[in-house]
Amino acid sequence: MYIGYILWFIFGITYFSPTRIQPNTFSEKEFVAGMNDSSLEFFPAIGQNKAVTVVSHGLNNKPSVMLPLVNYLNELGSDVYMLKLFGHRSDSSNLKDLTQDIWVSETLNAYNQARELSEKNDVPLFFMGYSLGALIGQFMIFSSNGAVSFDRQVLLAPATALRCRSGVLKTTFILPGHWKLPSYTPEAYRANEGIQINAYKILFRLEKQIQKGKFSNLNLPTLLIMDQKDELVSYKRLNRYIDKYGLTEYQMLALDPSMEDRDTKYHHLIIDGPSMGEDNWELSRREIKEFLFPDQN
Repeated sequence: MYIGYILWFIFGITYFSPTRIQPNTFSEKEFVAGMNDSSLEFFPAIGQNKAVTVVSHGLNNKPSVMLPLVNYLNELGSDVYMLKLFGHRSDSSNLKDLTQDIWVSETLNAYNQARELSEKNDVPLFFMGYSLGALIGQFMIFSSNGAVSFDRQVLLAPATALRCRSGVLKTTFILPGHWKLPSYTPEAYRANEGIQINAYKILFRLEKQIQKGKFSNLNLPTLLIMDQKDELVSYKRLNRYIDKYGLTEYQMLALDPSMEDRDTKYHHLIIDGPSMGEDNWELSRREIKEFLFPDQN
């Protein structure tokens, strides 16, 4: 228990608790085959279709927390394919059998459907991802060797540059992967009471592979939205990577880190008005519109 409080103090988001859960009954093969029915939801544009966007949520977030951004994209004229990643839906709360390929395959499935629609309607294809969702999207692009790409992308607190102190979670990796770390994500945003160690292993593995690959294939027109005091993702490290790896198409939007008008207490949680504060929310919406749809301004 003392280990748990130390982890909570250092990391600021989770603490350790070796709670066992029942194994998932899905095999990976069965799950991937059924992705179209459960891992993706379509939201049509309001009015004329001007783009198609794939939207992906963060670790242990209800997929529905992305709806304010989805609705805004619809208002701007974009059809949206919203991902509901394995382990974050009512039919797959157990991550014991999770593999890296499941999350990447789900995201690739969303990309393929969105690409088909964008080509059919002759409109741009965009990506919007928060935290883990942003990381998986970047890994999908990086590992495709140019086969997968987007015209533009918006990344909110992408988990591609984790803070050094987040590495304390790796001390739990010697434990069984199905043991879970209960989450301090606010209840309204939380998919499960806890998240398996296995999920964190995959998160760190994807981040490491992108960094080892020097962010190749990722120099796309990108709007990064960050709180400089983010507890999980390093604002300074992201900026260093932009310079080090020649990410000339990236632009950074730094939010006001003040917590005065936020309903939550975590700088990492920046996906709607209550979590980022109304001023930051309005700023983000304005910058997203100007970045994705410059002709509408």
